[in-house]
Amino acid sequence: MFIRSDREIEHEVRVDVLTRLLWMDTSRVQVTVKDGVVTLSGRMTLRADTRITLWMTRKINGVVDVIDELTWDRDNTPPGQGLTSMRTENRVSGPDECGLP
Repeated sequence: MFIRSDREIEHEVRVDVLTRLLWMDTSRVQVTVKDGVVTLSGRMTLRADTRITLWMTRKINGVVDVIDELTWDRDNTPPGQGLTSMRTENRVSGPDECGLP
């Protein structure tokens, strides 16, 4: 297991994943990390953005688990690949649970 500080992990999620890779406005997204467990909460524009964010966060060295408390304004997933209504808390264990390969 790769050990990193919670502060380092939070910085990587905010700066590298949300800002640099996804070019996302992070003002509506909160990132908290405790003992390597990342909680993402707030609101994003597209459901696909939440799925990608969860998957990319899970890949960060030192992340033990990801708790998904994100909601979205518009569900842009293809029919049959997701819920049409917003959901709240969901624990993500791997990329297959985010609907990504």
